[in-house]
Amino acid sequence: MTLYEMVKTLHILSAAVLFGTGLGTAWFLWQAHCTGDAATIAATARAVVRADWLFTTPTVILQPLTGAWLIHTVNYSPVEPWLLWTYALYALADAC
Repeated sequence: MTLYEMVKTLHILSAAVLFGTGLGTAWFLWQAHCTGDAATIAATARAVVRADWLFTTPTVILQPLTGAWLIHTVNYSPVEPWLLWTYALYALADAC
C-alpha cells in the first residue's frame, strides 16, 4: 500500500468514526434525556464525554490534516467549490 493509499484510508476511516460516534453519542444522550431520570442522564453524559475524548477528538484533528495532505498531493486547488462545501460541512459538524 502506498503512502497516498494509507493516508486516504485513514481519512475515510476517521470520517466514518467521526460521523458514527457523533450520531451514536447524540442518540444515547437523547434517549437518556427522554427518561427524565437525572442519574441516567448524568451517567450517559459521562460516557458521551469519554467517547468524544477517545474517538471524536482524534478524528477532528486527523480530518483536516489528512485532507490537507491529500489536497496537496493530488494538486487540487484548496478553493475548489466542492472542497469549500466540505469545509463548511466540517465546520458545521464540528460546531455540533
